[in-house]
Amino acid sequence: SMKTSEVEDLLKTIFDPIHTLRFPEPPSRTDLSDHELIFQPLLKSAPIGRLLSTLFVKMASLKSPSSMAVVWHTFVQEMRRRWETKESLPNMNYVPGLDLSAEELSRSMRCVSSIGVKADNSAFLHSSEPDPDHQHCLIGQKMQVFNLGIESMVAMEMYQSALLEQQQQLQQKQMQLEHDEQQTCPSEDADSAIIWTDQNGEAFSVHVSDDDDDDEDDEDLNFDFSGALMMDARSLGETRSLAETMGTSKYDFFDAAQSMAGHTNAFDDDRSTASALIPANVNKRKGARCPVHGLNLVENQDQVYAPYLQRPHPLTDDIIHERKLMLSQHWKAPNRTSKKTLQFRIGVAQRLQKPKLLSDMCSFQSANPGALFSDFVNWYGNPGNPLEEYIEEETKSPQLEDMHKKSVGVKMDLASEAIQILNATRDFWTTTWEEASPVAAIDQDPLFDVEVTVEKVLASFEEMHPAELMNQIMAVNLSMSYFSLIASARDTESIGIVRTKLLDLRKCVQHALRLLSQDIVRRGKTAK
Repeated sequence: SMKTSEVEDLLKTIFDPIHTLRFPEPPSRTDLSDHELIFQPLLKSAPIGRLLSTLFVKMASLKSPSSMAVVWHTFVQEMRRRWETKESLPNMNYVPGLDLSAEELSRSMRCVSSIGVKADNSAFLHSSEPDPDHQHCLIGQKMQVFNLGIESMVAMEMYQSALLEQQQQLQQKQMQLEHDEQQTCPSEDADSAIIWTDQNGEAFSVHVSDDDDDDEDDEDLNFDFSGALMMDARSLGETRSLAETMGTSKYDFFDAAQSMAGHTNAFDDDRSTASALIPANVNKRKGARCPVHGLNLVENQDQVYAPYLQRPHPLTDDIIHERKLMLSQHWKAPNRTSKKTLQFRIGVAQRLQKPKLLSDMCSFQSANPGALFSDFVNWYGNPGNPLEEYIEEETKSPQLEDMHKKSVGVKMDLASEAIQILNATRDFWTTTWEEASPVAAIDQDPLFDVEVTVEKVLASFEEMHPAELMNQIMAVNLSMSYFSLIASARDTESIGIVRTKLLDLRKCVQHALRLLSQDIVRRGKTAK
């Protein structure tokens, strides 16, 4: 096995900031376009030249599996150290020309629920890192979740620090007010002169007589000294309002990356609400991010504002596989008819969707007082079939051209099933909207349990079977080998037969990557 010093040197090379900044760079060729399939990234692997691909390429060059295991164990220890010190993994950023574009990722490559795919101009609370995507293998997706957890923890600590600072300022303001009140208390001297202090801090005296008829004197001295404290009281109210509406603090929210081309580490620059449009009536629109162009409320025609949303639990391939098993068309509940089995599957899908849907509805109501359910649907998107999220492409509903081949009984069953799903989904959304109340995302309980999730990621890495590790190393190196081959082909790839063979090779490699991905996901669930 490798010596400790050799392992440390290898990891230093991988985590070296100079190495990270130097490579990879966007391709120098300008003739690469999205339609050139031969140059597009392969799925279920690792982005070229980034942290995971660099690590696994170096691990593949080692002499024995035991040496690979030592390097991996040391790498996971480094991840745990970074988790304790809240340091994100480097060299996980997006590189234009090498990675899938933001549009391609948003269409079909993200491991997230399909609800809220429209949700124009919204952003996640305390998070700007992208969701795990299908370009990465399972280990790569979990490393993305790790960075999500780090960012969320740091953002929450920044928010709590800002909140504590404002609370201290509020206490200081209250202490100052108490001090001012003490200065404004009257004091009687030997000449029966009452000394007062005005709101500018200047003293003035009022002389009174020593007559026994105090009532008459009190009637003459009908002064209103409330103005002396009016300014400070109003300032105190503003300070309290600021503490209550923390949604306008620059430490509260981090925009989700709208353009992956400009995505870097979440804390390299200020992508907070300082650049977002803050409405004048922010107290009435708590949690609002920015107006949605061309969208108005149905009832009063007010501008619709996109809210900040709670980030849901990030879904990786293993979690998606678990949900597919629960909602599989071939799964039969014991002692249940096919109709009851469908109802059970719909109920499970709704339970999986409800936390996020209810949270988003509450955030929308908070940002848009007086909004109706139709306003939410116009912004959020129409309800879809909750079962289709977890159905494999090859087992989805048949196309219209294939329906004529089905018997009348099968057609009637499919139509009845579609109607049942549609009615159940409509009732589910309507009921959830009625349950929702105007609560901004900042005031909600988080959907993403950061500490538990990251600990699960680290535990899965620490307990990973050697066969699973070899599976992922093989997947990444297949992708890197294909990239090296097409990069060395240069101008010869324009020759017809060479290009044809490279495309055939790409199909074979992509098929192998899918099989390896399915194997590690199914093996992991079987092992558990």
